[in-house]
Amino acid sequence: MTSTLPILIIDPFVKSPVNACFNRLVELFSPHPCFLWQPACIDHSPHLFPPKTKFHSILVLGSASHIYQHLPWHKVLAGFLLKEVKQKTPVLGICFGHQLMAHQFGATVNYAHQDQRKIMGTRSFTLSFG
Repeated sequence: MTSTLPILIIDPFVKSPVNACFNRLVELFSPHPCFLWQPACIDHSPHLFPPKTKFHSILVLGSASHIYQHLPWHKVLAGFLLKEVKQKTPVLGICFGHQLMAHQFGATVNYAHQDQRKIMGTRSFTLSFG
């Protein structure tokens, strides 16, 4: 039987939300319900963060924000993700999401090239809901 727990999609945008991306993910993940959290655009009071619910899985998208900025919402989001990982909730971080989690686990996050040139392109992957 397929889980009815929601998939948490975290959009850590700082310039513009990824509404079209979220809508496409809702279509792709159907029939799983999806929950959207945009941590950078709300007050950082603990009661405003994701509901005290269990999630099937968590997807953390990219952001124009950078780990080295050490913004208040970075710490709150990283703490939330660490708690979820410890509870064995599957978490996939893409770009910023991956960097944030790597940083939280003690990795050094920096540019791959000294001239701060970014590695560009797309990657294909498959998500399975077992």
